[in-house]
Amino acid sequence: SCTVFATDMQELLYGGRYGNIRKRIQRFALDRDNDGVMAIDKEAENILEISKPLSGVTDIVKQQMEIVAAMFGEPSVKLWGITPGGLNATGDADMKNHYDHIHALQERLFREPLEYVVKLLQLNSKGAVDDALSFEFVPLSDEDSDLKARCNKTIADTYATLIDRGVISSNEARLALANDPESGFANIDADEEVELPEMALPLEENGNEG
Repeated sequence: SCTVFATDMQELLYGGRYGNIRKRIQRFALDRDNDGVMAIDKEAENILEISKPLSGVTDIVKQQMEIVAAMFGEPSVKLWGITPGGLNATGDADMKNHYDHIHALQERLFREPLEYVVKLLQLNSKGAVDDALSFEFVPLSDEDSDLKARCNKTIADTYATLIDRGVISSNEARLALANDPESGFANIDADEEVELPEMALPLEENGNEG
């Protein structure tokens, strides 16, 4: 803010001394606080207060923080702890994009050197390279357990519907589950034949009424 002290500037403008004006300004600055009172000449003096509103400062600072986060490739919620604004905004999408970006960098920068090191270790310890041996990068975030359970339930219902309508067989559904590392059944033997148990018939159809 800026305070404008309107007073008689005639002597100063025409080359005179400004000692009296400086004293008036110093007196005003000395008493300037929330409890200070400034007495002025109602005919020759006036005081104006020019203030700059601070309503947009928060947005400016937040924008600068987001620019810094973008420079380092980090989401704001992780670098600054600032939760995004807006309805139902949690920052989960930003974190997922961040983890996907890191996973892409892992695949692009580290997979080939690590595969080379793994082959060297195999040659050093076993004298041969097993091409079936591989590795995966550990994910940075765990999928929500409730979301994963709902997804598996939807997949199971889809397989059940396709089997009931004769589109696929139960063994084909078993093979699909075995080939899906996220299904929870990737360790089953897909080639094993599975016989479905016979469903018990109602009593009236078995002739065992009563």
